[in-house]
Amino acid sequence: MSRLSYLYMQLESAWLSLYTVRFRSLLAGLGITIGVAAVILVIAVGEGSRKKILDQIQSLGSNLLVVNPGPSKISPGITASATTLKLADAEALEQKLGRKVIVSPEVYGQVLVAKGNLARNAPLMGVAADFFRARNFYPGQGRTFNQSEDKSMRKVCLLGFGLASELFPRQQPVDKKVRIHGMEFQVIGVLEPKGDFGWFHPDQLVLVPLRVAQRQILGIDYLNSIVVKVLSREQMQELSEDIVRILRAQHRLSPRLSKDWLDFNIISQSELIKAFNKVNRTFTSLLVSIAVISLLVGGIGIMNIMLANLSERTGEIGIRKAVGATRVDILEQFLFEALTLTMTGAGMGILLGFGVSALLDKLSPWQTLISGWSVLVAAGFAAAVGLIFGIYPAWRASGLDPIEALRRE
Repeated sequence: MSRLSYLYMQLESAWLSLYTVRFRSLLAGLGITIGVAAVILVIAVGEGSRKKILDQIQSLGSNLLVVNPGPSKISPGITASATTLKLADAEALEQKLGRKVIVSPEVYGQVLVAKGNLARNAPLMGVAADFFRARNFYPGQGRTFNQSEDKSMRKVCLLGFGLASELFPRQQPVDKKVRIHGMEFQVIGVLEPKGDFGWFHPDQLVLVPLRVAQRQILGIDYLNSIVVKVLSREQMQELSEDIVRILRAQHRLSPRLSKDWLDFNIISQSELIKAFNKVNRTFTSLLVSIAVISLLVGGIGIMNIMLANLSERTGEIGIRKAVGATRVDILEQFLFEALTLTMTGAGMGILLGFGVSALLDKLSPWQTLISGWSVLVAAGFAAAVGLIFGIYPAWRASGLDPIEALRRE
């Protein structure tokens, strides 16, 4: 008999045995179904959330180095200053790094934006003309402002899609007037919708030229950050070191001063993404571990049904042994039944996981993403559970004495 024929015979025998106690088998397999579905669903939600957040980060610009004021480490007696970055620093970076980068100096604030009787509190960003290319913010209507409008301090602005919709519910916003911080500004554009990031609300933004924001709205002479978009990903590390060197010279800092204690620090977007991925993997692993517990509970159900089957089939085992079946034959038979029950439950669990994941993706705010490895993980755990919890009943069945088994029957 070929190995394939033997496996087919074992599978057929397992199905017949399980079908005779089909209701009991269904209840035992249900635990595996729920466990596998839970593992797939947890991983799908984790992967979907990861993709959504990474897409949001990328939508704010790619290959970014963000220069912030203050040292990267704080110790007693050291205070991080929020005023150490100046417009001259951004101009020096732009001049010395040239076409390798796009430099976007930025300031932030909160302002009241009003149009007629409507008024909204909105996050303000004062930005230079290169902000739009650096940050991937583009107008869906109208235009961006240019360098001459920034230098001449023209009172022009762009509104986020949501803010524009609230202030101009039935009007075209472009070329209309709004009041920002009590001053009249002309709306020259409306940004494309970007959605709500939870920690950032780009659709509620109001963008104004940098110098107008600094001098006439916020009353400051410093920058909150300098965003540097690197045009070649391979040069990220090299240009990060160049930025440190240039700003050391700008701020007249000693070459011997540690990077940790400079009056500025640099955050790489790629480092943020790596840190987020690490946290996401840890959190997903924790949830998967919790979901695997339901698989273990299902495994106990598998062991119970196999032990119940054993007590009802001692006569069958005795007859098989009496006509020449070995311990290995009986062991294989019961293990095959446990695996058949487990993998059938796993198959149903995979279908259930796919179905619930699709429903969540469509009917809830959660984004889900099923990956091939999540199915393999779930199926692998299920197979392991079937083997582990099927071994004891199979070992007991294989160890029965044929005479004692027939006497019990």
